[in-house]
Amino acid sequence: MDAVNEYLRLLEARTTLGQKSVVVGGFSQLSSEEQAQLVRLRQTADEALRSRIQPDPEASLSLLMTLLDRRDTLGEHRRLVDYVPAHGLPRVFESCLPALALDHKEAEAAGLHLHHLTLNKLQDQAPELFHDHLPALFREKDWSRFDAWRGVGLRMSGELRREFERPSVDRAWAQGCLERSGAVENYDFLAQALGVHRLDEAGMELKDGQWRALYPDVCYHIQPSAPDLTAHNMTAPTHMHLDDLSWRIAGKGLPAEYWGHQGPPCPHCGTDLQHLLTIPKPVPGIMLDTPLTFVVCPYCMIGDRPTIFVHDEHGLPERPEYHGLGFDETRGYDFSDLDQDAYKFPTQGFSAQLVATPPRWLFQNDFSDSQNMNRLGGPPSWLQGPEWETCPKCQQSMLFLFQLRDGLAYTNGIIYGFWCASCRVSAILNTYT
Repeated sequence: MDAVNEYLRLLEARTTLGQKSVVVGGFSQLSSEEQAQLVRLRQTADEALRSRIQPDPEASLSLLMTLLDRRDTLGEHRRLVDYVPAHGLPRVFESCLPALALDHKEAEAAGLHLHHLTLNKLQDQAPELFHDHLPALFREKDWSRFDAWRGVGLRMSGELRREFERPSVDRAWAQGCLERSGAVENYDFLAQALGVHRLDEAGMELKDGQWRALYPDVCYHIQPSAPDLTAHNMTAPTHMHLDDLSWRIAGKGLPAEYWGHQGPPCPHCGTDLQHLLTIPKPVPGIMLDTPLTFVVCPYCMIGDRPTIFVHDEHGLPERPEYHGLGFDETRGYDFSDLDQDAYKFPTQGFSAQLVATPPRWLFQNDFSDSQNMNRLGGPPSWLQGPEWETCPKCQQSMLFLFQLRDGLAYTNGIIYGFWCASCRVSAILNTYT
C-alpha cells in the first residue's frame, strides 16, 4: 500500500507544520515560506487521496482503518466510508464501537471524533450492524442515531412503546424509532395511539385496512454516462467531484435522461422550463403504464410548492398548473391560444442509466458529502423532513417517484417528483438547505 503510506507521510508532515500555525494576536507564527509549504502539503495530500487512494476501495479501507487506529481528528476523513467496499464496513464498525454510546462532544473529548462521524455514515449504509447494540442505543437515546433503528422489526418494541407512552421529551424519539422499525405491528400501535392513518417518517399509509408504502419498493440510481462524469470531475472543484462508490454502482442499467436541456418559456412567468427526468420505457417494479417526462419552471417552483403538471396519454407534460389556490384546469390562465404543436416541453437531457440500487445505498441521508442521491423509486431522502404530496385533483396521496440532487447540474438542494397515475398528474417539490 505505497499510496497509503505516502498519504500518511504527507498527513504527518502537514499536521506537524500545522501545529505551528497557532494564531497569536491575529498573526500566524508561520513564516511566509512555511505557509506556502503548508499549502503545498495540503494540495499534494489531497491529490494523492483523490487520485491514488479513493479509486481503490481496498486502499480506502486500509487508510480508514489506520486513521481510526491512530484516532485521527480530521473530520474530512469520514468521507472515506463512501469509498470503502461493502465487505469492509463491519470491520470499520467494530473499530468505531467505542464511540457508539457517546454524543459528539463526548466523542471529541475522548479522541473519538472520526469514530463518531463514521458511525453517522454507517447507520445509513449498514444499519443492520447496529442491531446487536440496541440496548446501548436505547439508553443513550441519541437523536442522531435514528436511522440505526431501520429494519429492527419487533426487537425492543415493548421498551420503545412504553417510552412512547410516557409524557417525556423522549416520546418523539421513541416514535421515530418505531416508525423506522418496519414492523406492521408498530405501525398499528402508532396509528391507534395518534389517531392517524399516515406515518410520515415511515412513508406508510393505512388504506382499506392495509398499510401501503408511499414510494416504490424498488430503487434505481440514476448514473450519468462515464464521459459526462469525467468532464464534470475535470472542471469541478475537488470537494464537488462525483467519484465515490455511489456513483460507481455495477450492473447493467436501463436508459434514461436527466437534467439537460431547457425548453420554451413558462406560460405563467416566462422563465425557460427545465427538463428534469425522462423515463423512456416502463421500469420493473415501478408502476408506470407509459414513458414519462418531468419538467419544472425553476422560478415558479420557488414560490409554488409543489408545482403541478398535467400529462398526456404519452407521458408528456401538457401544461403547468398553479397549485396555490387548488386544482383548476384553467386557473385564470388562457391556454386556448397555446399552439401545442409549436409549444414543446423540453424532453431531452443528459444520457443516464437506471441501475438497481444495492442495499448499501437504499437509505441516504448524508447531505454533507457528494453521494449520488439522484434516484428513481425507493424511500426519499428528506432534506427538511417528510413532505408527502396529495393529488390536487382526486385528493389521494401521490406516489413518490424520484429525487434529483446536485451532480451535473447543481441545485443546492433536492427536487422531489410525485405521481398520481389515475389522474396523470405530477407534482414537483423543491427543498433547499
